[in-house]
Amino acid sequence: MCGRFIISLLAALIGCTKILPAAQVTLTPVADTSLWQGATNHNLGGSDLLPVGAAGDNTGGAQSRLLIKFDVAMALPTNAVIESATLTLQVVHGPGPSTAHTANFDGYKILNDWGEGNKSYTNSLSPMTSTQVATAGEATWTHRFFGDDNARWIEPGGAIYDQDFSETADFSFFTHIDSQYTYVIPLNSSGIKSVQDWLADPANNFGWVIRIADQNPAWWTARQVASREYADPAERPQLTINYSTSQPDPPQIESIVRAGSQLTIRFGAQANVIYRPQFRPFVDTAAWTDLPDLGPLGAAGNLEFSDDLTGIATRFYRVIVP
Repeated sequence: MCGRFIISLLAALIGCTKILPAAQVTLTPVADTSLWQGATNHNLGGSDLLPVGAAGDNTGGAQSRLLIKFDVAMALPTNAVIESATLTLQVVHGPGPSTAHTANFDGYKILNDWGEGNKSYTNSLSPMTSTQVATAGEATWTHRFFGDDNARWIEPGGAIYDQDFSETADFSFFTHIDSQYTYVIPLNSSGIKSVQDWLADPANNFGWVIRIADQNPAWWTARQVASREYADPAERPQLTINYSTSQPDPPQIESIVRAGSQLTIRFGAQANVIYRPQFRPFVDTAAWTDLPDLGPLGAAGNLEFSDDLTGIATRFYRVIVP
């Protein structure tokens, strides 16, 4: 009788995948810094202002590139399907209208890890001429991790074309003359895929680099963007993600084997889904007791769980997605 009830209870879970209504989450960065060509061994990971763009002829055309990372996996369920996303950046300082140039900026996925660091500037009236030397493990213009010659950028400031950064831009935006402006930047299809990939594989989430599209150093295109350390939380960078979720197909029973007092149930499982077996002594009453979670699998396959039925006359099982 025990085996018959086991089969009927699990089989009752078999059905169609259900798409749940869209939801939205807004993230703030877990790391950000800028790579500054004007001081190639300096770090800006603790600064409340992050430069991006070219500083014009009066600094020799020194460029800066902004690195930013969001922890997608911490905020989204594993079965989330990314529908759309926007990156919000607040420019808080820029050159005056007489010297500023409008420009296109692009964001590329970073392909290797880097160290945020905690350095800043020492003079708020001239932040970019009072930056601080990096210590070991911090990102600079030359290094992903300063002090480690095995962790240099492939070229100073980082290389695109699938070397330091991906070849395809995940988003683009056009800056205005205004020295203060809020940019709400939609991610393109490549950017949505990046976010989806980071959800499935958080160990390979190294964030984005933002750099000017036209590398002409004579144009003053630099802007200072509020960082995650900025005093006003409302002006810190934000990644807003719209997503839907689908309940996985209920597990299909592959086999039920009882060997003495040991019961083993094997079932078909989808990729990237965590399953939780449970049991209780009666079919329609009493609380469910958890068995250890199973999965997630990298690709669809089979999972199994076992239970010791010593002294147990009847026990009912189910598998849920927590």
